Amino acid sequence: MNKIMKSNPALYVLRERIRKGLKLYSSEPTEPYLSSQNYGEIFSNQIIRFVDDINVYRVTIHKTFEGNLTTKPINGAIFIFNPRTGQPTISEGHPHKCMGWTKASSFSA
Repeated sequence: MNKIMKSNPALYVLRERIRKGLKLYSSEPTEPYLSSQNYGEIFSNQIIRFVDDINVYRVTIHKTFEGNLTTKPINGAIFIFNPRTGQPTISEGHPHKCMGWTKASSFSA
């Protein structure tokens, strides 16, 4: 995916616009980016986990008999990685948890 994004910057711009539109984008990072100065913090005594929640709220879109588009939530997942132990964890998100919600940002509430 990174190779495709580098070769076509328009895809990167589109991705960022979608993330902002769905309010999945934070203009200010909550944690500083990983650099050579703060690399040691990952392996400190604190419990730090990397969480990827990009696939939490997933839907399928299909046309109804009348020609309208409808969405149906499907299973999503949260990926959690503990860098200290190297243990990856996957937590499944069931569709009934997000029934009636119209935005992905509602899932984190």
